[in-house]
Amino acid sequence: MNVNKYKTLFKLAFLSVLVIAGCKNEPETNDPQPSAQKASNLVYSPNSLNVTAGQSVSSATPTVDGTSPFTYSLTTTPTNDEITIDANSGVITVSAQSAAGTFNANVTVSNSAGESSFSNALSIVVSAPSSSTTFVDVLPIIQSSCAPCHIAGGSNTDYSVYSNAKNNISSIINRIKRAQGTPGFMPRNGSKLSDADIALIEKWQTDGLLEN
Repeated sequence: MNVNKYKTLFKLAFLSVLVIAGCKNEPETNDPQPSAQKASNLVYSPNSLNVTAGQSVSSATPTVDGTSPFTYSLTTTPTNDEITIDANSGVITVSAQSAAGTFNANVTVSNSAGESSFSNALSIVVSAPSSSTTFVDVLPIIQSSCAPCHIAGGSNTDYSVYSNAKNNISSIINRIKRAQGTPGFMPRNGSKLSDADIALIEKWQTDGLLEN
């Protein structure tokens, strides 16, 4: 019997067992990677924007679930090209050139897993600017109620001149608001101005005493 031959075969068999056992203990190197998740739960907080036409405003950065990175796109209902979205952050901006109206922002979020659409993700209200009262608006009141004392040729300061009315506005308002017949009441020897006329003159002051 060839003893050396059997010893060699035994060693080879033993080494084979060790190699196989070692392979079983090696970690798996080809585990499948987790699949990408499409965007979900897009939230803007707050979920509305209110802006006056002529001004620009931007939303907060939205939160969204899913696998990043994301790419954002936007449509609005009704269409408004002055409302845009940052493709990387999702921040929505209303430009100063936007027309007044109410708009719904519909956002599409894309990633490696595909696209997700979110209708009415953000409500946007663009209000028309309120009109300001100017001297042109109050001049007819002055011409009809302050004559003859405070009109050209009268005995006192001519309030039909813009600078004169502007510089004396506090006194004018004080005196037209007094009770009829009391000292200093204006118009002298006349009837008290209507509440609407007084309110218009006060609004002229509030709006900045604009000339026109």
